[in-house]
Parts: sequence; structure tokens; C-alpha cells
Amino acid sequence: MVHHRQLANTVALSLCILPLLVVGSAVPPPLQDTVMEEYFDNVTHGPGLWKWRHYFSVYEYHLKRFRGTDVVIAEVGIYSGGGLKMWRNYLGPHAHIIGVDISERVMAYKDNPRYGRPDQIFVGDQNSSEFWTRFKQSVPRLDVLIDDGGHLPELQISTLKAIFDHLAPGGVYICEDIIVPAYGSEFLRFAIDHFVMDPGGISGKPSEKWGSGKKRKNYQRTFMETSAQQRVAQVALYPYMLVIEKLLHARTELQSVRHGTLWQPPAFWSDHGQSGGGRRLLPSRQRLGAV
Repeated sequence: MVHHRQLANTVALSLCILPLLVVGSAVPPPLQDTVMEEYFDNVTHGPGLWKWRHYFSVYEYHLKRFRGTDVVIAEVGIYSGGGLKMWRNYLGPHAHIIGVDISERVMAYKDNPRYGRPDQIFVGDQNSSEFWTRFKQSVPRLDVLIDDGGHLPELQISTLKAIFDHLAPGGVYICEDIIVPAYGSEFLRFAIDHFVMDPGGISGKPSEKWGSGKKRKNYQRTFMETSAQQRVAQVALYPYMLVIEKLLHARTELQSVRHGTLWQPPAFWSDHGQSGGGRRLLPSRQRLGAV
């Protein structure tokens, strides 16, 4: 068995569709068929599995490093149980697979080979902070959470608020079926504002200072102060999906470093102030808006 943290720094760069927005360290991989899509296409009977086809490349891009490890993954909204079986097939026998649903009927899935032998099943309301408190007490380590639950913005916001800090370093949060015309834009606004745009987000304005001594002008340091700035590796938005990845090790600062000695373009005019073609060119500082 391989512990997932042994592979946590391995990033799969060869899978997934081009995201609409990536803030962080992601490099969008090219389009191609996936192992999960092949599995999906071979499901002809048994527990139902209903997915947007482009989800599979997103899953593999963000979760491939967990295959064959002891990853702890929870899926919210397990419906007919086909997703649990899919995750077992993809992640392997050592994965700890958890299902969460509001219907008590899903308790029949636990340890059932027909549904991939999920290790734990929780019944509860994803909009309840009390439920998530009990869940986190029972699941001290969580590497991946997939929210395919009620799809309403208030449910998605409650789940993200409750679970993100509980995710282990290097963990991944995925929210599915964010269909704005059907459910509204409140969840996307919350997630992008909180994790990206707000002063405490990863593109916010942390405290900063320039280097000292002889290198004073050569680098700028920004100090990460909030949980998002210290822990978020990337925020990626795909059609109907949002993915937030956590860093394996918290960052304390970012540095903007410059090397070299020439910082302005050379003069583009002759000694007489004209180019070879007779057309006058402005000095580079004026032409390029340099300050």
C-alpha cells in the first residue's frame, strides 16, 4: 500500500479539459480520453451513474495522484450508489470511501460489494453545522470532498465553509453541478470572493516589503496572512465545476524577484531624432508608457 502523502507532490499534467479560470499553480492539460470515462461507458447495469462527460478529465487531473493510496474521500449526494463504486474502481482497494446523503436508505450501501464496499455512510443534512461537526469528529482525516449533493447555493456554501479547513494538507475540494441559470450564482460569488478576490484571498493584498541591503531593489516579499493565502494552491473553475486544492505545506511568503541589469528598451531613434525611414519615433519611455 502506498500512503497518499508519498505522492502528494506529483501533479498530473496530462489530463483534463481547459479550465475557464485558474488562480494558482495549475497548468491546464490537453483534452484526451480518460480511464474514468472508459469505466463510465462500460456501466450498462447495476447502480446508476449520472455524470457530465467532461467531469472525468477534471477528476483525473486533480485526483490521479491519489490512485493506489490510502486516500480518504467523501462524496456528498450518493444517490443510487454508482459513484461510490466508480471511486473504488478508480482509487483502488486501499482508499477509504465515505458516502454522505440525506436519505436513510443509503445505509444499505455500506460494505456492500455491489456499491464498491464504501467504508462509511453518513446520513445528514449538508446545510447543518451540527451534522458537519459530528462528521469531522468521526472522520479526523479527509483528503478529498466532492459535493454532488443538493446543488442549491446555500447548501454548497455551508459545506465549503464547514469542510475546507478540515481538509488535510494537499487535499482537494470539488463542487459539481454549479449551473447558474438553474440554481443561481450565490455560491460562485462566495467562493471566488472568499478564496480569490477578497483582501484575504490568494489574489488579495497581503503585507509586503522590499529586500534589504545590497539586494534591496531586486526582490519584493509579500507575507501570507490568511488561511486562504497560506493554504490554497489553486482555484480552478470548469463548466459546472469548481475545484480548490490545498498546498501540502503552508506558504509563509511570496517573492517577486528580478534579475539582470537592463530594464528599458534601447533608443529607437537616430542622432537626428528620426528612424531610417524618415518617421520620427518617440523615446522609449514615452512610447511604452514607462515611469
